[in-house]
Amino acid sequence: MVGLGLDKECVSCMEFIADTYLIYHTTNSITSKFRLTVYINSIRQQAIVVDIEDDVLEPGNNKKVRFRFTRHPEYLSVGAKMLFREGTTKGIGTVTKLVSVGSNAFKVPTINPVLGPDTTKPHSV
Repeated sequence: MVGLGLDKECVSCMEFIADTYLIYHTTNSITSKFRLTVYINSIRQQAIVVDIEDDVLEPGNNKKVRFRFTRHPEYLSVGAKMLFREGTTKGIGTVTKLVSVGSNAFKVPTINPVLGPDTTKPHSV
């Protein structure tokens, strides 16, 4: 059960984009496929870094980062403050864009080599 306030619009999403600031990381940079724990309000869940503006996030830099939750969708709102960490890696940020569950924004169309794009019927001989 989720209690949602009437003043903010929340969307159930698996992916979101956030403006982030990396406070500390041991190897001095984070790249895509990095796993970390994200804390947003009462949410605590593992996420994967899908994409980073300019491909690398270094300590002391502000960049847009796209995250994907690993287990299940969460209700988020734009403007929510976040904290992320993994071991000694620590960073903060603000959610700037949400990708809702069921959105076609990031789905790649399937192509059947026999029938063409977006087909669901098998080819009969």
